[in-house]
Amino acid sequence: MKNLAKNGLSVGLIALISIAIMNSQCLADVSRTVEKTFEVKPKGTLAIDSDHGSITVQSKITEIVSIEVILVADVSSEKSAESVFEEFHLDFAQKGDNVFVTGKKEGNGLGLFDNSNKLKVKFIATVPEKFNLDLNTAGGSITVGDLDGQLVARTAGGSLDFGSISGSVDGKTAGGSIRLKGSGDNVALKTAGGSISIGPVNGNAEVKTSGGSIRTGEVTGALEAHTAGGSISIDGVAGAVDAKTSGGSVWATIMKQPKEECTLTTSGGNIAVSLPDNISVSIQARTFGGKVSTDLPITVKGELSKSQIQGTLNGGGPALILETSSGNISISKSREVL
Repeated sequence: MKNLAKNGLSVGLIALISIAIMNSQCLADVSRTVEKTFEVKPKGTLAIDSDHGSITVQSKITEIVSIEVILVADVSSEKSAESVFEEFHLDFAQKGDNVFVTGKKEGNGLGLFDNSNKLKVKFIATVPEKFNLDLNTAGGSITVGDLDGQLVARTAGGSLDFGSISGSVDGKTAGGSIRLKGSGDNVALKTAGGSISIGPVNGNAEVKTSGGSIRTGEVTGALEAHTAGGSISIDGVAGAVDAKTSGGSVWATIMKQPKEECTLTTSGGNIAVSLPDNISVSIQARTFGGKVSTDLPITVKGELSKSQIQGTLNGGGPALILETSSGNISISKSREVL
């Protein structure tokens, strides 16, 4: 009797495994593509606002905005896919040279009856070279190629990847890395967790991350770079600089005579700053666990100390504040002011 029960249990278990395998084999992605085109003139705006999906935009020589929306349902049948697709409402509108696209889930969102986790959405758009973008998604990455215009991009979770943007750039993600090839205007980039890398900026730049490294190209204006944990590397800044990290080293090149206070601080790491020897600044450098060194002719005030320098370069000027809780500080000569 025990053997019979045991055999019966084995047969039942094998049957359940077989059913599971058959069901998994039946599952397949079902896709649907929606395409729209709009005739526009340059300098208009494409606005995409969706609570689901990734967004990719490229520009080219054209007077047409083309949009392709790819919907993919992770279900077992065409009938089930229809149910998933019906819960995601797409709306397209045009006003002048501005195009508006919205994507909204209309499901009840109640546990097993919520189809949102079964749906993947991709927005792929092409716009004229001279065009502006206003992009927003509640979940997904945003990718934009080179663009002659302004860019605003928001995502609740995903990376931001931008090419060379001639206008201002305003990007924010609740979690993901940010990369910007370069900008011809002011830049503001924020992430709740991830690294930030930007190329040359012809304007002011504000870059902040709650956790990750920051790297910038040359910035012609003022720069504010803050991270809660990671290194900061600044290839060059012509305006005031405020660089702060809670854990990591800071490297920076000051290219021109600053007009305002410059501050580089870290709670744990080294600081290395280079600047032309013909600019005028008042230097305050201090470390609580390392030494301060320089090859510049700084006129020191007060007593000499290996852990701090307080003095002036070329008679003094705006303050240059360098401070680390644990690390060395290096102040070195770079190229002359242009």
